[in-house]
Amino acid sequence: EKIKITIPQDAKEGYVKLVASGLEITTKTLLKYTEPISITKFAPSPVKAGQTLTIEGDYLNLIQKVVFSANVEVSYKDFLTWERKKIEVVVPREAQTGIIILADTAAIPVELKSETELQVVLPSVEKVLDLTNKKPGDVVSTIGQNLDLVESVQLPDGAPVAHAIKDDVLAFTLPEGITDGAIVMVAYSGVHVAIANIGVAVPTDLVATPATGIKDGSVISIKGVNMDLVTTALFPGVSESVTPTSKNATEIKVTTPTNAKTEDLILNTVRGKTVSVKITTLKPEILSYKPSSVAAGNEFTIKGKNLDLVTSVTFGGNKVVEVTPTSSTDLLVKA
Repeated sequence: EKIKITIPQDAKEGYVKLVASGLEITTKTLLKYTEPISITKFAPSPVKAGQTLTIEGDYLNLIQKVVFSANVEVSYKDFLTWERKKIEVVVPREAQTGIIILADTAAIPVELKSETELQVVLPSVEKVLDLTNKKPGDVVSTIGQNLDLVESVQLPDGAPVAHAIKDDVLAFTLPEGITDGAIVMVAYSGVHVAIANIGVAVPTDLVATPATGIKDGSVISIKGVNMDLVTTALFPGVSESVTPTSKNATEIKVTTPTNAKTEDLILNTVRGKTVSVKITTLKPEILSYKPSSVAAGNEFTIKGKNLDLVTSVTFGGNKVVEVTPTSSTDLLVKA
């Protein structure tokens, strides 16, 4: 029902053609362009929920909503300032760290993404406590920062536990039946931050973005709890582990190496434990040959998808031909 594309910078006004196998469809309406909406900077970053975020650029008066990570929207009706060169909004408490999007409310909206991520402040503790020797009924307290952002405290099994916050101290009582794992505080944004561990701590609540359609060189963000315990990541089909390019308590980023396959991505921790998260890589797909028959020694073209991932073609009799792709949709091969 809908195709969404990014318009190339050098595209001119005119009719748009949709091209399929043996078919071209031309739009009935002329593609025209609006004023060049742009973002030059935003500040402050990091920013705390409740603070005012200032976005500067051009033609921002055409923007009707600011979308924070996790699809948290602020409508133009709630903008503090709405001018051509500047928008000011109060950061919602549900906002998370990530790219911000400026958009209008058209049926096919104009969307402009920031080039860098907006860093949103999370509640934090001075250190993650080790509760190995604690018992049910013991009161646990920890010193932290920005604890006003805490919505709840959850036990390793996901059950909430009553807590109290006074000044910079968060306290709660260990209930009966407490199990091994991480005790976390949950921010209003939904992000989990570890407070304490019972037993050997491992990363939990893992979410990979992207988790599908991954190519060599793709940067994968993996969010969760205790992510700062991760030392290396081992991709399926790759013998050498890779080191995260960035790491904090709630997120790591890793770059996909060559030849990674669809399976579990293994995360290794400082204590020798491992956890995994499922990823799916892109696969080459053959749609047709041109010509469909060819004499030995002649060239032919394979048409398909993701053909830029191909390094060799194997013919009957296990005859292997090395190839150098120049396109994701066409591959020239010598028979």
